[in-house]
Amino acid sequence: MALNLSYATLLTPHELLSSQPIIMLIGHKVLGSWYRLVHLPILVCTLSDINIIILIISRMFFSAGREGQAPSLWGMLSLRHSSPSPAILVMLPIALLLLLVDITPVLSTLGPFQWLTSAMVVATLPIYRIRYPSLERPFKVPLVFPFIYILYCIFLTTLAVYNNPRVLGLVLAIIVPAFPLQIILIRFKRPRRFLRSVGHVTRFLQKLLLVAKPDDGQATKF
Repeated sequence: MALNLSYATLLTPHELLSSQPIIMLIGHKVLGSWYRLVHLPILVCTLSDINIIILIISRMFFSAGREGQAPSLWGMLSLRHSSPSPAILVMLPIALLLLLVDITPVLSTLGPFQWLTSAMVVATLPIYRIRYPSLERPFKVPLVFPFIYILYCIFLTTLAVYNNPRVLGLVLAIIVPAFPLQIILIRFKRPRRFLRSVGHVTRFLQKLLLVAKPDDGQATKF
């Protein structure tokens, strides 16, 4: 949030809309001839961001696999390292796609809606605090912080829809087809021939990757 405020404070509207890296423009204005020092923190932030994305998305795939909302292979752990290696390997074709295909327009269009997803995830904190007040917690976050973050995410998403209403139609076109697929594949377990084929592939990959379904004690670590 503070970084976004610095963008609006230090840069002109023309500079904000330019194709150059915004952080480099800020570094040039603030640091002058020392602006090249900005490259190092950008590199560190990029690597740390990639690391965080791998941890978050792989655990999300892992949880979806355990809850039956995704292929069961995603919810398995490596027998050697007790890590969700199948969920991590799912990200490999996605990474190759990003390297081979320029999907910058899609990312720039759908990017603001990741804030809506983040708001939905953070909303579980006050919901669980209200529904399960006696649940044991290592520490408690003051509820004011989740509410501020949720409002901020909703503001960014609303602003994106207001500036480009077509984005909403594109997002709905991607998300809405998932609901009938979820009902058919997950709830009604149809078509059975397709699901049996998926089961054969799952068993083959399970032997190939040396993975197995975790018990409850192992799963809670992830």
